[in-house]
Amino acid sequence: METETIETVPFEQRVDRLATHLLRAGKGNKAAILFAVYISEFARADAEKLLEKRLQEAGETIVRVRVQPEGETVDLPLYLRNHPRKGKAVFFIYDLTRGGDATEQYLNYRREFLVEDQQRLLLWLHEKEIGQLARNAPDFWAFRGRTLEFLEQPTPQRKAELVGDLAYYNWHGDNSQSKKELEAGIHLREHLLDELPKKPSFSKNRADLLYTLATQYEMVGNPEKALELINEAEKFADPTNIRQLSSIYSGRGNIFQSLNQYEEALADYEEALRLDPEDSMTYSNRGIVFLHQREYEAALADYRKAIQLNPEYAKAFFNRGNTYLDLERYVEALADFGEAIRLNPEYAKAFYNRGNTYLALERNKEALADFGEAIRLNPKHAKAFYNRGHTYQAQGAYAAASADYEEAIRLNLESTHLHLNLAVLKMTIDKSEEALQHLQQGLKIDPNERQRVAESSAFAPLRDDPRFRALVGLDAEDEQA
Repeated sequence: METETIETVPFEQRVDRLATHLLRAGKGNKAAILFAVYISEFARADAEKLLEKRLQEAGETIVRVRVQPEGETVDLPLYLRNHPRKGKAVFFIYDLTRGGDATEQYLNYRREFLVEDQQRLLLWLHEKEIGQLARNAPDFWAFRGRTLEFLEQPTPQRKAELVGDLAYYNWHGDNSQSKKELEAGIHLREHLLDELPKKPSFSKNRADLLYTLATQYEMVGNPEKALELINEAEKFADPTNIRQLSSIYSGRGNIFQSLNQYEEALADYEEALRLDPEDSMTYSNRGIVFLHQREYEAALADYRKAIQLNPEYAKAFFNRGNTYLDLERYVEALADFGEAIRLNPEYAKAFYNRGNTYLALERNKEALADFGEAIRLNPKHAKAFYNRGHTYQAQGAYAAASADYEEAIRLNLESTHLHLNLAVLKMTIDKSEEALQHLQQGLKIDPNERQRVAESSAFAPLRDDPRFRALVGLDAEDEQA
């Protein structure tokens, strides 16, 4: 095994050697287990960014895996063996020691998995992690291929050069990234903030990092933390930098929208548009607030403006389609969802909502096709499974409907109607026991549905069953009578 350091090999050459080793392993269908050791997050991120560029130029796919203290990544060799990109991608591994002793033990005695599966791994390790890994997983440690050290501690000047790009590195500004990708972005930005010099000359850079960090917290479902961060970003923003200020106001508007604080969101969107009247994204997002407030004409006006400014903006067409769907203007909704899909053929939400539009028009065949496409693009789209199941049930395809309903439940969709529909389906196929179980689960989610269920002809076959009567409160009514 080899170790290459700052003194022996220049920075870019070390990155190139990592790339060469990984690419050769791929061409030869061989495993590669490489370590990249760092002290500064700036140096690590700089190396990663350059390496990513080299690998992507060669047509490689990179999969990032951040080891968690609990869950499937703890047994990293098995997790990688079951990964759909096994043997076909380069895996960047982070936070190895967060998995604790268990991860190190799995690496020690399942290291052969990595060779058998021809895995190509690059483990990013802080210098502090090296000693622990060598002690606790000695066989895996000896098993590694090449180690390259990126132990530079960048000067403040170099950090200033890097931070502008790193603040927006792997940041999309929308919901197109997975939760794991967003969490990786949060981890990077928090470490960069810790290392960023606390000098006035770095205030603009700090504002950019805080802004992008805030948006990622909002996207992982923590708008309270996001609001705290973006308020701090405003304090550090350059008052002469119109683009930075408008982005912060627009981003805070999105956070207020997530918190259902619509008046505050509108105020921030208005300020963002005052600063930058050509921002199509802000018009589209303000339109969503108007839609929530049922101010349909105002929403449509904002979507029209967004589309006028950016005719290729798929999300604006999608949002306008949602407004038309709310207004039961189905033909216009179909046109807008269709345009959103044309602009972004992998837009799962657009397929799903177009499916809902077809369902409203009783065009079940087209609805099933769109729900199916939404599921193909997002296999965890629980509502798409539910609505496809509902459509199958309406057509009498009970086995297919039951399978979709069960998958929606497995994906943790909490819906009274899902369980009630499944209860009706189970009765239809003479499975009364299962029907009662789903009825109980549905009414547990929303007890207010009891009267409707009690009066529904769909549940008439169960009306004399004492368990049904107890669930819907019919026995209590009889006692009162």
